[in-house]
Amino acid sequence: MRRVILVRPRAEGGLLAHVREEARVLALSGVHVVDAGENSRGADASPHTDELGVQYRHLAIASGASPLAALRARRALRAIVREESRRAHGESLTIHAHGARAGAIAALALTPGYRSRVRLVTTLHNRMPQAGVGALIGRLLFSLASRRSELVLAVSPDLAEAAKRSGARTVERAIIPAPRAVVESAQKPQQHETLEIVCIARLAPQKDLACLCEAVRIVEERHPGALHVRIAGEGPERSSLVSRIARERLPIELLGRVEDVRSLMSESDLVVQTSAWEGQPVALQEAIREGAAVIATDAGGTRWVTGEKIPLVAPGDARALAERLIELLPSSPGARERLEHMREASRVRAAELPTERDLRAQLESALFTDAREEKK
Repeated sequence: MRRVILVRPRAEGGLLAHVREEARVLALSGVHVVDAGENSRGADASPHTDELGVQYRHLAIASGASPLAALRARRALRAIVREESRRAHGESLTIHAHGARAGAIAALALTPGYRSRVRLVTTLHNRMPQAGVGALIGRLLFSLASRRSELVLAVSPDLAEAAKRSGARTVERAIIPAPRAVVESAQKPQQHETLEIVCIARLAPQKDLACLCEAVRIVEERHPGALHVRIAGEGPERSSLVSRIARERLPIELLGRVEDVRSLMSESDLVVQTSAWEGQPVALQEAIREGAAVIATDAGGTRWVTGEKIPLVAPGDARALAERLIELLPSSPGARERLEHMREASRVRAAELPTERDLRAQLESALFTDAREEKK
């Protein structure tokens, strides 16, 4: 039986959702899967197996710069690799690390005796810190993960280029499909007196919700009461956003975590994303599959999701975003036709988005192809 150890940091959001989706797809394909990571909400750290047969092993990969924590993680992962290698009885064993930090820990865990027998693949999900000591350590981890991996999968063009510059042998575009809805539905045009906007985002600096606030302020100043924004998500910037919304009397509502974001999208006229950087945002894929009108920033791998016909604005350009929103206000001539044109662009793009089948094909190639060729 083929075996895969998924190595991941403590995470929420898109990275965790993608790892779980990968584990499910692999398990359904008959692969023995070990999910080695740390639950984000204090779940039981003892080993256990879920209903699909995915085995969970606790592995704490610290997000800080602690050498001691890194050594502990390396030692724990080395024990998992030793155990799985013994059980493999010579069959294929692959480590698929998610994130540069996880990739670097995996590279350090593979002793010379295992490097020739265990395939290491790393998917790069996020940019490292851009300044300070964290940036220096981040570059070292990024370089180690890139050089030691037999294959690097990158979620955005800038990460792919950075991996090549860091010495990666082979770099490919990572396929990150959004989970399909149980029932697919196209967004139905609504008749609203105001432009109803929804933003699905973690309340964190990377999402640059300050840009959204500023764009809304500009529109509100010129067209009072013409739009209403709802933001679904939680995060460390909640208090600062609450303060700004109250201080500037912005028509923005913070909803917190929302389970059924598709219903939220279907109730709105427009889905907006203002991220300073993104991988391949799942929320945007969901919006496109819903046939929603979308405006997003041209950041990271966003264009890999939206294609060429869905409008993008420059990251951080609140004034350009405000102008786009003004064009879509109910009082603006031709706004309804513009929104319908944007919905049609999403419907066309939806047919081109990657699916679970595409993910399964990439995993088959990325995790197992070389091992099979070596046996021939």
